[in-house]
Amino acid sequence: MQKSYRKNIQRDFRSNLNRFLSLFGIVALGVMMLTGLVSFAPSMRTAGQKYYVQQNVFDLRVLSTLGLSESDLSAIAATEGVSAVMPVKYLDTEGRWSSSTDGAVLRVQQLPADPAADTEANMNRLTLLEGRMPETANECVVQVLGHADPVPLGTVVTLPEDTEDIRRTEYTVVGQVQDPQYFSATQETSTVGDGILDALVFVQDGELTADYYTVCYLKVADAAQYDNYSDEYQTAVDTVADRLDAISKEHCVARRAQLIEDATTQLDDAKQTYSEQKAEAERQFAQAEQKLTDAQRELDAAKAQLDAGEAELAAQKAALPDTMQSGAATLVSSEDQVLEFEDQLQQIQLLVNLKQVADPLLGYAETALNNAQKALDEAEPEDEEYTELRDALAKAQAAYDNIKGQLDGYQAQLDAVKRQMYAKGLISSPNLSNTDLVTEAKAALRKMKVQLLQGQLQLSTGTAIAYTQFEAARAQLDEGWAQYQSGQEQLNASRTEYETQKADAEQKLAEGQQQINDAEEKIADIQNGEWYVLDRGSTLSLVTLEQYADRMAAIARVFPVFFFLVAALVASTTMTRMVDENRLQMGTLKALGYSNTSIAGKYLLYGIAASVLGSIVGIAVGFVVFPTIFWYAYRTMMFSLPTFTLHFYPGLALGSMALSAAVIGLATLQACRASLKEKSAALLLPRAPAAGKRILLEYLTPLWKRMSFSQKTTARNLFRYKKRFFMTVLGVAGCTALLLIGFGIQDSLLPMLTKQTTELTHADLTISLSDEKALTMENGLADLLDSSSGITSWGRYYTKSV
Repeated sequence: MQKSYRKNIQRDFRSNLNRFLSLFGIVALGVMMLTGLVSFAPSMRTAGQKYYVQQNVFDLRVLSTLGLSESDLSAIAATEGVSAVMPVKYLDTEGRWSSSTDGAVLRVQQLPADPAADTEANMNRLTLLEGRMPETANECVVQVLGHADPVPLGTVVTLPEDTEDIRRTEYTVVGQVQDPQYFSATQETSTVGDGILDALVFVQDGELTADYYTVCYLKVADAAQYDNYSDEYQTAVDTVADRLDAISKEHCVARRAQLIEDATTQLDDAKQTYSEQKAEAERQFAQAEQKLTDAQRELDAAKAQLDAGEAELAAQKAALPDTMQSGAATLVSSEDQVLEFEDQLQQIQLLVNLKQVADPLLGYAETALNNAQKALDEAEPEDEEYTELRDALAKAQAAYDNIKGQLDGYQAQLDAVKRQMYAKGLISSPNLSNTDLVTEAKAALRKMKVQLLQGQLQLSTGTAIAYTQFEAARAQLDEGWAQYQSGQEQLNASRTEYETQKADAEQKLAEGQQQINDAEEKIADIQNGEWYVLDRGSTLSLVTLEQYADRMAAIARVFPVFFFLVAALVASTTMTRMVDENRLQMGTLKALGYSNTSIAGKYLLYGIAASVLGSIVGIAVGFVVFPTIFWYAYRTMMFSLPTFTLHFYPGLALGSMALSAAVIGLATLQACRASLKEKSAALLLPRAPAAGKRILLEYLTPLWKRMSFSQKTTARNLFRYKKRFFMTVLGVAGCTALLLIGFGIQDSLLPMLTKQTTELTHADLTISLSDEKALTMENGLADLLDSSSGITSWGRYYTKSV
């Protein structure tokens, strides 16, 4: 009998394989969704937990509005429950590593002395993704945040020249790293630039020169034994955080006093330096002013000399024509004298020639006279010849007297010429002989001609020399004027430079004084600082991972319900049909003496077998495929955790299997319950059809009359088989709901940014003001905003963090 019972069961499995596979598929899908969704959230937390432990992520971090001093660090380290501390210096600044990254917001952080040290104090250990760690002071490793492309190795990261508290402004990228605090695609905020952190730059220890630490990371001694997402872990961390809050006020007061003391000392030094530099500047300006005055005086003296030279040159040029005319007149006079002397020399020559001719004649006349006198003396007056002799003697005497008179006249003229020439220095003596007179006169004439030629030459040469001297003097004056002009221009340039430098110096001195005044105000305005003791929940990446895990857990509590509801409906329909089809077989078994339990057990075994096999496949796929797909999606869009380990949760697997078996089992029992209540004789007969009745649409006579036969049949089936109707409706509704949820989430998240920036937030630019004067617009900010052509409207708002 049992053998027949088992054969009957096997026959049911073979003959209803399609139903078995449908139950198997719906159960596998439901279990797959349940295990995949439910296991992914703890797997995310486990991956985070493992990553935090592996990278030794901090438990708490302490920030101060006044920075952390060595005494603050000592107090933090001495706090009960703190097992290790790691102070860190960092600064946020704008920078660039390519032409497309101008204005990028960078966080430059100082690495520990040994970044690879395996100690508890070496927290937030970097993961080297590519390249190597810095080995020299001008090298760095970087992590680009968000979805931007990584920085190629060898790229130079450039910081602004005015960046403070850092030794250099250029670093060469030698590696790509992953900071365990920044593994989310959502970028952290900053107080620099556009407020969004674009990249992390890690430099060697000692590159940041600030005398305080920006943040102090610490590990809590009792927290390591707990799961990082457990309440026990949070309690241990909060306990230490409360202790740190308790000592923060005391150290903030001490830090303020220290800052005031240091700032006052620096201010006193600055005042002393300012006074010395001001005195030195005034001394240098006085010297420069005196030099400029002396130079102007020298230029004025040079100008006076040049003006005198110009006047003298003009006078000489004006006197040159008169001088030349006088020289020319002198030459003319000399020429006249030469001509006159030539005439006189000719007269002298003539007189001398005449005298030379007359002297023999006078001798002849005297001889003739003596002969006539002798002849007259020898003759007798009575002689006829006596009268002739006497007449001849008279004629001879007259001729002699005439010649002698002429010779005396010639001699007198020559003597007069001698005296004149001697007076003029032309001859050596007034008593020269006529021959010497002619000789010296000719020599004097030659000398006068030579002197005349020399005079002419001197006049020509003197004129040429005068004009040459004039040109040289003109050139010298021009050169002097050029030098004067150049000197004046240099003096003017020096004066301009002096005025510019003086104005700049005065401006710098004024700025220095203003800085001193501002420093005094800042010192007076230094308030007690505040410590911010923050846990991992303040780190965007860490809290984002936890939030997404919570969201996945919330989804896991809803989505599988639809699948199991559909599975229950499918199982109920499937098993109901199977039971109705096997009604005769159930009656036979019951007539043969099989109990209701045995009969129901056959169908229950069929359903539970499909449920168990479907659960096994669903568990296998759910624990492996779904988390892998989900993590790949998150890793692509949101997180950059280096590893993700699949985890098998036995309790979840057994629970999902038991739940699916319970759903299928209850549906099967519900399908068998009504048939098993009947007698075996009734079961051996076909089930009587349900009593016919009119449906609601039939009462709507106009509508019903216009429906076709197939439409009427469909309408009657809908109302007749209500279970199938509601199962179809619920199944379609559930599937439609799942589709709408998926697409709805996508369509809700993607337009959120647009809706936020266009409908909710209309501002294109936000200016954060911290100074009271700035808040009251006393510094001209309102006028600047009103006068800016690119600003259409603006408004003031007050915000406060709570």
